[in-house]
Amino acid sequence: MPSRAPVSRHQPHLASALLWALVFSGIILRKRPIKSGKAYELIWNKDLNESPLKTLTRAQSEKVAEGENTTVIPCLNDSPRSLNQLTDLISENL
Repeated sequence: MPSRAPVSRHQPHLASALLWALVFSGIILRKRPIKSGKAYELIWNKDLNESPLKTLTRAQSEKVAEGENTTVIPCLNDSPRSLNQLTDLISENL
């Protein structure tokens, strides 16, 4: 009877990696762009065709160059609260 090779201790990691690859390519890469695209559509500056970050940065730079005080947003993330704050700021035409 032939002897079997010892089971590598790395095989469970291989199974996890394969499972993650299937989940990532099969679910995340198919669903997330659609969801993100819809969120960006709400906050995208359609007049200038630029991202919210570019719009806010440009507006702040112009105000600072003119000597005006301006509010600087230190951090934004993709939480609903941050997106709502960003939408409010854009609608106020910083």
